[in-house]
Amino acid sequence: MSLHEKLSDKSLFYKSKAKICLDHYDESKSIQFEPNWIHPAYEILQKFYQDELPAEKFPLVKEIIVSHECVDGLAVSAQPGVPSSGRRIIHDGWKIGSSTWVFMGRKEYAKPLNDDWVLVRRKIPDQIFLSNFDPDLPNRIWIAYHRHNQMGMTPMTNFIGPTPYLDDLLSEFETMGVLINQGDLE
Repeated sequence: MSLHEKLSDKSLFYKSKAKICLDHYDESKSIQFEPNWIHPAYEILQKFYQDELPAEKFPLVKEIIVSHECVDGLAVSAQPGVPSSGRRIIHDGWKIGSSTWVFMGRKEYAKPLNDDWVLVRRKIPDQIFLSNFDPDLPNRIWIAYHRHNQMGMTPMTNFIGPTPYLDDLLSEFETMGVLINQGDLE
C-alpha cells in the first residue's frame, strides 16, 4: 500500500497520520550509513507524536502530513504562495529533486565519502520521469549529508546538493577543502 493510500483514511487523526509518516521515515533508513540525527521534518512529527511539540508549531505538522498525503506524480507549486514559481512533482511525500526527497532514498543508494559525509543517489521513478521531465536530463539526483551535523536549511555545512550531476557535487568538496573517497560512486 502506498504512503498516500495509508494516509487517505478519513477516520485517521493527526497523531495516527504522524505515526504512519514516522514509520515511513524508519523504512527509509540506511542502517550502515544512518546519521546520528533525525531529519528536521520527522523530528517535528516525532515531537508531536510524543506530545512534546509546542502548540504554535502544529501548523508545521499539518504541512508535513499534507505533503505526505499527496499522490505520487501530483504537480504542486514549487513555492506555495509565490505566484509563477513553477511546478514540482511529488513522489514519496516530497517534491522530486529536493534534498529531503533524495535523502529519503538513502536506503537504495548510500556510500561513504569519508568518516563524516555520505553520498546519496535517488532515481526518479521511470513513469514519473517520462511523463514530467525532459528526457535529455539525468533521471537521478545526488546529495551528500553530514553524519553528525543535522541536515537543515543551510547547504554546505550539513548537506551538499541536490544536483543531477555527480561531478558538481564532488567539486564542492574540493572547494571546501574536504578530502573524500572518490572510488566507485556510480
